[in-house]
Amino acid sequence: MLNGAPVSPLRKASDGSWCRYNFRGEVEGVACVGVILVKRWSDQVVVLIGRWPPEADEKRLKDFETISGSLALLPER
Repeated sequence: MLNGAPVSPLRKASDGSWCRYNFRGEVEGVACVGVILVKRWSDQVVVLIGRWPPEADEKRLKDFETISGSLALLPER
């Protein structure tokens, strides 16, 4: 869940992009992305979903997290 709302799983599409699907198997909004940026904070892995290149710097990551709203917290393995 993200801010109290359920977050549907990401699945890799045939073109290699990652898409978020709703319960009917339809792509949700503009959730298809080409890049998933990962940043670690203490005991969590934060997955930032967007179209920016993986070499994005810390400032861009912070801006992206703020504007995207697509953020999932996963336990570190």
